[in-house]
Amino acid sequence: SEVYVDDERHGSVGRSGRVVLRAIVPGQHVLRVSRTGEVDDERIIEVRADGIEQIIQAQFKSAAGSEHLSPSRGGSLDSRTGSAVSAPHVVACTQCGSRFAEGIKFCGRCGNRSFERVGTSELKQAVIASLPGSVVAATVPCPRCHTQYPAGIRFCGKCGIPIGAASLDWRPPRSVEVVCKSCGTSYAPGTKFCGRCGKPLNA
Repeated sequence: SEVYVDDERHGSVGRSGRVVLRAIVPGQHVLRVSRTGEVDDERIIEVRADGIEQIIQAQFKSAAGSEHLSPSRGGSLDSRTGSAVSAPHVVACTQCGSRFAEGIKFCGRCGNRSFERVGTSELKQAVIASLPGSVVAATVPCPRCHTQYPAGIRFCGKCGIPIGAASLDWRPPRSVEVVCKSCGTSYAPGTKFCGRCGKPLNA
């Protein structure tokens, strides 16, 4: 499957079924996922300026009997000929406020399963608020790797620990084995001498 944003190719979807899109300016864009023998999945997406990973699910429709014109096939999103084009509605998570295309099953940010539809004027205000020059939301650093996240993020995307909670007393895990530096034989922690070569294990 090939992934296009505003009719510019941005990559291929591999076996994982995912593709990471980087360097896309904030605002609304046309996302198109194309696969040979299938009707393209085309929709309007909103990219926010806060840099949070956004998850967009693509579904392919059966090719039989579809005469849908897309921008890449000579049509336009406002086209009155052919099938009516409708962009999916935007929904917001009722717990953390993250926005997704309607039909999402759970929030990628907090795991909540409850959403409410966002009105067009509310959506435009959110887009305007996310543009450069608007007031920047407070950020919270990850206690372990110090990556900055917008307030409201609950877990670090890099190391997975909770963010915003009381500072964690994180320590690397204790080793589960001791390896002899001389011959490479491994032993349980606390062993002081190698049973194969007799050398001290702490040296």
